[in-house]
Amino acid sequence: MGYDKGVVKEFRYVNCFRGENVSINRLEIMNITKDFLSMIKLPSTDKGVKKLNYLMVIPKFSSDDDAQYGFPLGFATVTSALKVSGRSVFNYNMNYKQEPIKQLSQIIIKNKIDVVMTTGTCLNVSAVKTVLETSKETNSNIITVVGGALITGDPIPAMETLVNADYGVIGEGEITVNAIAYALEIESDPALLDGVVCLRNGEWSVNSKYPSIPDLNILPFPDYEGFDYDAQFNRLKNYYQYRRSSYNYTSSVIGYISITRSCIYNCTFCFHPCGNKFRSLTMKNVFRQIDYLISMYNIEMLYMQAEMSFSNIEFGLEFCRRIKPYNLKWTASIHAGSITEGLLFAMKDSGCVHATLGIESASNHILRSMRKNVTTEQIEGVLKYAGKIGLVVLGNIIFGDPQETTETVQESINWWKKLTFELSCHKIRLNMINIFPGAHLYDIACKSGKITDRVRFLEDCCPLTNISKLTDDEYYTLPFILRALQLGNQLENVSVTSQTDFSLNIAGNCPHCKEKVNFSDFKQVFSISLQKCPNCTNFVNLNVIEYCDFAKLNERITHLAEESALVVWGVNQFNIYWLLESSPVLKDERVMFINESVYLTLEHEAKTLGGKALFKPEVISEMENVSVLAIGNPSVFKRIKQLCENKYSQVVRLIHISEILSIKERTQ
Repeated sequence: MGYDKGVVKEFRYVNCFRGENVSINRLEIMNITKDFLSMIKLPSTDKGVKKLNYLMVIPKFSSDDDAQYGFPLGFATVTSALKVSGRSVFNYNMNYKQEPIKQLSQIIIKNKIDVVMTTGTCLNVSAVKTVLETSKETNSNIITVVGGALITGDPIPAMETLVNADYGVIGEGEITVNAIAYALEIESDPALLDGVVCLRNGEWSVNSKYPSIPDLNILPFPDYEGFDYDAQFNRLKNYYQYRRSSYNYTSSVIGYISITRSCIYNCTFCFHPCGNKFRSLTMKNVFRQIDYLISMYNIEMLYMQAEMSFSNIEFGLEFCRRIKPYNLKWTASIHAGSITEGLLFAMKDSGCVHATLGIESASNHILRSMRKNVTTEQIEGVLKYAGKIGLVVLGNIIFGDPQETTETVQESINWWKKLTFELSCHKIRLNMINIFPGAHLYDIACKSGKITDRVRFLEDCCPLTNISKLTDDEYYTLPFILRALQLGNQLENVSVTSQTDFSLNIAGNCPHCKEKVNFSDFKQVFSISLQKCPNCTNFVNLNVIEYCDFAKLNERITHLAEESALVVWGVNQFNIYWLLESSPVLKDERVMFINESVYLTLEHEAKTLGGKALFKPEVISEMENVSVLAIGNPSVFKRIKQLCENKYSQVVRLIHISEILSIKERTQ
């Protein structure tokens, strides 16, 4: 067995420093090294060996033609790795295509494709299945191979979920795909290869130890051009125009680059599909890739697609020094335990428009449980200094750690409220922890019986799963509270007046066009509503409760509770936070919460809300001298009134919440 040494090419370095007019072969795979070629199985030159055609497919990740998707740099690098072997390789990117399924089938037929390879994460199961099903329907004999985090996280459930995948690639795929190709070409069994999962004789064959890449510098550059990388630039102008104000994006002509793999930390919620060994490109190769992207696409922004952008402070400072003359805008991912004020300043000074910071929690107890190796005090220090120098920080606070309680939830929410008031330049979001296969939390969920069907868990795109100390009612109510807390784009200079039919009149200035707008006959008091501005047609969030006098409302509800048994009818997951925030007396045991049914998920009906039992209306028949405080729009109130008159004679007073509201007219 041998190989054609003619496929070995020396990398033709192109000095593409910004501003120089340099032309390169757009279809040529760049950075082909002898070191990498020596690690992979090249096609055999023996007579009689099969010559196969391979099709590399990026599934349709974008929700529509104007939606952004994360360009899969890993898969693009794997594609380059297969191409540099000298094999017959075709590309197809299903994003931003008209009738992509039909096109995929046509490409398979036209190019006589023998093997289809694709990729995805556990959030892309449906998209990956579409690629596999289309391939098999077009040619039942076609061989299908799937890689990426979807397979690596939990190989067997992933393969069972996909159904039509013949082989799965575990971990880094640059070496493994060539090994699979070689085995298929010489008609050997890929099941014997490291890093491959497949079905043999009704049993799963899993070789989880995969060949990794010890030195990222020997890899070819990602195959941007083969996957129509620049197709996203014009389509995403509107998307990035929106993100410009929120995330400091200055252009849609963005170059995605990966300069590291894995992370030096080992957080419980994270999964490293490329293994736990942190590796980085040399500075020389980082800038060779940047030069390449500029020469190819004249990029105006650089997005570093990495769990952690800089291996150390010195590397980060040198990057800033080298990138500054390019006048590029760029982003990076940082960790509060591995950053200094000096590096933050250098980042801002050299064009960094925002830094993504792993915050995760404002409770040191939770941070320790997460194995974050950082404290809230360190995080605050980074945020304060970044705010001082004008560097925008993006981050998330995520809820649902195994040690999470109502107290730690409130601790993080209170910290977030204070932060957003004092350092409004930063964009910190509140989210639930997503449990992904491969992460430590996934192991906990499986071992504790929270995840009993791993295949269904993948099919359902990793639904929220409670492994915390919160009750299920508290846990599944939390996403509604977090969403309500974060809704922006509220009216400015607001005034609210009550109407006789329990509706409200809301006036103010649109946050988008600044024109005066009026929303009359508004019926949602304790629920946030999305309304369209009649002038500019942009959406505005209306949250009436924020303009109420909480002290007076609490006083009036207290008076009702002292006069007779008080029932609050209409409490649900959308209004519970605001109700308890505005009127703490509702937590009193004299007050009962009632609703006919509150489903927090398709399967989970709430039995409690805000730590209080949630009763059915029938409980009123067991009481005497009941006052009912109704929450809801006029039609809901009308129905409650009819039930009280016809069924519950115990009700002596029925009041709609708007009757006891005291609206504070104020400027926002």
